[in-house]
Amino acid sequence: MPINRFLDKNWQRDHLKKISAKAGPRYSPELNVDLPISKIFDGLCRTEEFYCQIKKIHDDLKRTFNRLYKQYDNHGFRELFENLKSETSQMLEILDGITEYDDTKIPWSKIEEILPRINDILWKFFHKLRDKKSKMEEKEITSQKNNKVTVPPEFTRELDDYYNVQNELDALERLVRSMSVRLSNSPFLILTGDAGIGKTHLLCDLVESRFKHKLPALLMFGKDFDKSYNPLKQTIEKLELRTNAHYLFNLLNNAGKRAKCRMILAIDALNETEQENFWRNHLHRLVAEVKKYSNIALVVSIRAGFEEDVLKENFQSEFLLVRHTGFEYRESEAVEKFFTDSQINLPAIPLALPIFRNPLFLRVFCDVVKDREKQNQKRKANSQEPLETIRGHEGATFIFEKFVEGKSKEIARKYSIPNLKGDNIWEKVIKKIAEKMVAGDIDSIPEDGVIQIIK
Repeated sequence: MPINRFLDKNWQRDHLKKISAKAGPRYSPELNVDLPISKIFDGLCRTEEFYCQIKKIHDDLKRTFNRLYKQYDNHGFRELFENLKSETSQMLEILDGITEYDDTKIPWSKIEEILPRINDILWKFFHKLRDKKSKMEEKEITSQKNNKVTVPPEFTRELDDYYNVQNELDALERLVRSMSVRLSNSPFLILTGDAGIGKTHLLCDLVESRFKHKLPALLMFGKDFDKSYNPLKQTIEKLELRTNAHYLFNLLNNAGKRAKCRMILAIDALNETEQENFWRNHLHRLVAEVKKYSNIALVVSIRAGFEEDVLKENFQSEFLLVRHTGFEYRESEAVEKFFTDSQINLPAIPLALPIFRNPLFLRVFCDVVKDREKQNQKRKANSQEPLETIRGHEGATFIFEKFVEGKSKEIARKYSIPNLKGDNIWEKVIKKIAEKMVAGDIDSIPEDGVIQIIK
């Protein structure tokens, strides 16, 4: 059987190079920060890690439950225990059947129905155990030596075991309610977030990670869809395939099936497609095609605020929406990586400012500090001292102003524009372009002309 091109390591290597080049400064593999949001893709694609997570919860719950005592003198205890055993057995049986990749619906709704019943029985049992323990404490003879009550240790162990069961059930409930689980049965994801928050970087990281594990993925960019005809034909053209949509999606689907993991088809930044209303008119065709194949997951990203411009209102329900919050809860780790990469001294006190949640700002901050210190070091002959961070009250406005100023000079040099001083039209044009680079609207200086981007 010939190898599927989407599983071919040579094709994957070339594809990663292409998307890295197109992503430009937005993707820096060496500055990867492990973020919680990346875990949703395990459920979306039903990876091996996803099934391992389910198996661990199943095994922990079964082991903890089996430690419970199974014989009780009191009929009320016995009845509760049998009810608990019956409900838990049903749930464990369902979990036990979720062991490896397949393309069928996982019966999460059945587990959601069982969980409240188990929790209700557990609380009733807790109350009975506590009541029985209290009565036994009243009857026990108090030790004259230490004035403490002797209570049979099995009651403490039973309470501990039931608390452990409750903890395992809580872990299962968190999993069942997670976005990862929802995506496991509905593999259509919209990734949204502010400009520069790291959506492109996340998707490129996803593709690179999947290729390392010999799993299939295909990433395209919204700005590449610049014509009026449907995206299926354009995708075939960009992949240099002489075929039709049916053949293409069979290839994608078979790649997922062979890899025992859903194939990811991702399109980054739909809002960057120049053709107005392109995705409002054509995205439904792509979704309808993906729905025919059970081994494909569709991921699109849209800058926050553009969702209604890109998607029809009655069509947004087709997708599950996840908001990317950048380096939130990982600010210190991100600062350490970015500063180290830029050879900037780390501060004595970790910087965990909210503004450092935005990868674009953190990169701009490092560029400004690096540029300023390079200029300073020119005044210090052969100085090899590490760079210091900006001191004093120099906020985001100062950082952006310095970055725009630097990019303006870079553009002027590139296009040999003289007299970059005063209130002239060239200075305004250049600063406008630099501001767009800071905002994340463009990634680099356009090669085919400066003025075309000012609209």
